[in-house]
Amino acid sequence: MGRRSDHTRDELILAINARTLELWTAYLRAGLAEADEDRIACMVRAYFAFAAANPKTWIAIYEHHMADGGPAPDWYQEAVGELMGVVSAEIAAVLPSADPARAGALARSLVATVHGHCVFALYNTFRMLGETHPEEAALARVREALAAAR
Repeated sequence: MGRRSDHTRDELILAINARTLELWTAYLRAGLAEADEDRIACMVRAYFAFAAANPKTWIAIYEHHMADGGPAPDWYQEAVGELMGVVSAEIAAVLPSADPARAGALARSLVATVHGHCVFALYNTFRMLGETHPEEAALARVREALAAAR
């Protein structure tokens, strides 16, 4: 494949992934709009539910890397930022200080934790390992990290 076709392929995949991110962000916001006081549990459940309902497009977000090895364009980073902004705001709301950098760093780590649990659940790895409640396990790890951060 030539350089131009790599560029075009990246643009197509990024457009699809950006749309998935937009749908996921809207899904998360809708869930939070109806959430009770346990907004952290709502986010973890929404992560699992969105991934289960959209497994191929959800995992495609994580599987794509730019052909040239560089960063994704700004418009794509904005779509990622919208989703992470929702998560970071919820994390910041439960921390004693309103330091956005700290909340953002913790949010990224917690998303990675939930993501790992979700991947293992969707690919049946947890079944092989004997974990019968991966969503609850992910929520427990998130709660432990938040308790430690407080």
